[in-house]
Amino acid sequence: WLKGLIYLIEAFNKIQSDNMELIIGGTINQQVKDFIDDRYPKHDNISFLGRVADLNKFLRTSHVCIVPSLLDAGPATVAEALYCGLPVITTEGCGSKTLIQDGENGFIVPIADSEALAEKMQWFIDNQDKINTMSKKAKESISKIESSNQDELLANHILAVIDKLKIEKGIN
Repeated sequence: WLKGLIYLIEAFNKIQSDNMELIIGGTINQQVKDFIDDRYPKHDNISFLGRVADLNKFLRTSHVCIVPSLLDAGPATVAEALYCGLPVITTEGCGSKTLIQDGENGFIVPIADSEALAEKMQWFIDNQDKINTMSKKAKESISKIESSNQDELLANHILAVIDKLKIEKGIN
């Protein structure tokens, strides 16, 4: 429920396009699946893959990644998608939203808002010529993080805190 899948399915059903397919990777709680099947019995352009064995291939054969989480501290999916050059649509409830520059490498929408999700999904359909640019920016955004020295700065900060605590406690 917290992954926001119901809102994604609802948004997908609002889209006005026949050449769009929604491919959902990952396991789905049976209650959620039953709810979706009851509410949206026709899934012509929706595929439920289950566990994805080759995530790299799955992402690299997609055009856009959608992470509609209601609450998720920091799913790796967003970073993985950006690394593979996918623009990402995610929500305010996704901790990894900090990786998204809204309108540059993806979009951030309100939580549990199928209208906003549908609007951004429709944007990608209507602006297919902009997907390549957003894809490049997606890859660049992760490359900047990879080439930054944030991990070194964090490690040095932790060591400084440890040194300070040692001094305060009189430990060598």
